[in-house]
Amino acid sequence: MTHALPLGWSGSFDEEAAVLHLATADTTRAASVTFAPAPAGRDGDLLDRATGFLEAETHRMARRTWERSGGRLPVGARAEVGTRAAGDGVIVNGSATGLLRRRRTGEIVLGGRTYVVRHRSRWRAVVEADGQRIAVLSRRLLSRRSRPLEHTRQPGVQTAAVTEADQLAVVLAASVLGPPGRPGFWGELTRGLPFP
Repeated sequence: MTHALPLGWSGSFDEEAAVLHLATADTTRAASVTFAPAPAGRDGDLLDRATGFLEAETHRMARRTWERSGGRLPVGARAEVGTRAAGDGVIVNGSATGLLRRRRTGEIVLGGRTYVVRHRSRWRAVVEADGQRIAVLSRRLLSRRSRPLEHTRQPGVQTAAVTEADQLAVVLAASVLGPPGRPGFWGELTRGLPFP
């Protein structure tokens, strides 16, 4: 099933292989995104083996979230990108630890360039390449990270991206790392508290 993405791009998630395929506005396949492989097992003392087990379990749960969401990368997870124009790359969706919004900064490496996705508020993010802002993403109302990618309203995008690699980075930031925006310190702190 194909669904619309920002900048006229489209995406389809292959459930069997757990791969997200991305195509440009003229329906030319431009990239595929796969969840990163599991970390290598650790040998050694009991602490090393326990750490290895926890890393493997965290990876397994994040991969299951990736598959259920149809190509949305959980916070703290990694994915690999294969492109036709920019070679292979990597996506990292911030850190799973810490309460500050800046810990959720995403990173996309394509063709030797590093794109940084900074979440400026609960509803807004910017995409930067080499320190220059190339896009501003704003989340639509009721766009939750827990919804599958195909059922989420795409964010508003204001961009000056001209190359295909820049456009791909904006599309990845808006969809695979999206929706834009993350809670700040107080939002993270109160997330699990029951309110009457």
